[in-house]
Amino acid sequence: MSFDTLIQTAGLPGLFLGTMAEGEGVAVLGGVLAHRALFPVEIVSLVVTAGAIAADQLFFALGRLAGQGALAARLLSKGPVQALHRQLGRHQTLSVLGFRFVYGLKIAGAVLIGTSEIGWRRFATLDALSCLVWAHLFVGLGYVAGQAITRFFGDLALHVHLAIAILGVLAAAWALHRILRRR
Repeated sequence: MSFDTLIQTAGLPGLFLGTMAEGEGVAVLGGVLAHRALFPVEIVSLVVTAGAIAADQLFFALGRLAGQGALAARLLSKGPVQALHRQLGRHQTLSVLGFRFVYGLKIAGAVLIGTSEIGWRRFATLDALSCLVWAHLFVGLGYVAGQAITRFFGDLALHVHLAIAILGVLAAAWALHRILRRR
């Protein structure tokens, strides 16, 4: 089985599960795959949206069911989560819409919101809207990155194209991490 066939066979379920586990990097890689015309960009965006929603719902439920437990307490003790906690009291809607876009808050933010008085239906509705925008943003970035790779390096084998994209995602994540650590 070729690499291209493997990606086409396992690609969409892999994007769904990968988005649940990681998020931005997988969404960007999905955009690169869409650029290579392995999947339609809108299908990739919807699959990434579904993975993000599933992860957020899982962690919201964790906060709702085990909000006083040791795991939740550990997640909720981090600095950015404390800032979200303060905002949640004053700006619930904006907090739910925005936590997905803040580095380091995807998991802990959903757990924290699960411990609040925000109802599941309200969270699910706002979160779905947020995930839809988030997925389109990062899949779109991946699509543009795929175009840039093709422009700079020409037509490459899929595995080389993805390797360059992965290195780019890792470099961007490392740079963002360094910037945030300095702050």
